[in-house]
Amino acid sequence: MIVAYLSEIIQKWTGWCPNRQMIRLAPAAITMPSTIHIPLEPDGSAGGSGRIGRGIELFTGSVRTLVNEKRLLWFSVLFGVVAAFMFLALYAIRILGSYPYGVISYPAGIVLTCAIELVSIFCLGYLITGLVLSGSSGPTVMRGSIRGGLDEAKKHLRALLYWSGILAITATALYFLVQPAVELTLHSLLYRFPFGYIVTPEVYGQGPIAGEYHILHASAATFLLMVINAILLVLTALVVPVLALDKKTLTGSIIEAIRLAKKSWVEMLVCVLIPGTILVIFTALSGGFQTVFNASDLTSAGSFWYEFYYKGGWGVVAALYITAWMALVLIAATIFGIAVRNIYSWAKTGAVPKTHGWGND
Repeated sequence: MIVAYLSEIIQKWTGWCPNRQMIRLAPAAITMPSTIHIPLEPDGSAGGSGRIGRGIELFTGSVRTLVNEKRLLWFSVLFGVVAAFMFLALYAIRILGSYPYGVISYPAGIVLTCAIELVSIFCLGYLITGLVLSGSSGPTVMRGSIRGGLDEAKKHLRALLYWSGILAITATALYFLVQPAVELTLHSLLYRFPFGYIVTPEVYGQGPIAGEYHILHASAATFLLMVINAILLVLTALVVPVLALDKKTLTGSIIEAIRLAKKSWVEMLVCVLIPGTILVIFTALSGGFQTVFNASDLTSAGSFWYEFYYKGGWGVVAALYITAWMALVLIAATIFGIAVRNIYSWAKTGAVPKTHGWGND
């Protein structure tokens, strides 16, 4: 009786019936793959291993894009226009703030410098936005269209203005904070540069105010502000593609850019260090000009170096070198703008964009 009672309980809770017909099931075949593939990276997803290599790939892909789409070099030209505006505006402030004019006081100089920064950063932001959008296709933008990208960027002018205002105030504060120490060093470096006489023509002839160093000061100030602007633009680089492509508000773009930057900061750093290293090496080549200059005999009338220096040969070399240096900087800025869009695309999708055509991702 006890056994029968226990049997009924077991059948009730397990649903097992001893009178049910047994159904024999063949064991499932378990197949093993012939090879086991262990991925080195987590399917290309953001934040995986091999990030330095991926950063190099993104940078070289951006270079190939510029080689394939040479019309993007127009952005380098426009970046150069912005740099020229900065130099001329700072040059004017230096002249008008010095004897015999003195019409610009120190506080007014700070305000004007901030205004110059606002215009410059806004123009740079607008150009970068147009560069990013020129790599996209849509109802109003034809892929690869520079004019279409710039026209589409007009939809974001208000957000770009607010963003530029924040960066301009920050850049101006940093500039006047480090100016006393850094600009003196820059003056010394520029003056010792083998072509330094180009930035101090007032000393050698009639300038706006003879005997002053306005071009030297303006050159140093422009270089320092460009470095500060470059740092701030790199730190906030992903704000532009998020603002332009995701069509978020400025606040939403900043939040999203921070999220994407956490995934891609290594790749971004690589894309900055490669052109930065090339630029440093190219700048260091000027030491060779200094060696030649020091070894030249400029006192013997009729000698080769005397004729070469005093008849303009050295000035031609100087102009070619400075032009090449500036072209390298502006081309590097365009490549970085392309890289920013590629980094944004990778951080969003986890896939490295193709590089056989601009925007083919």
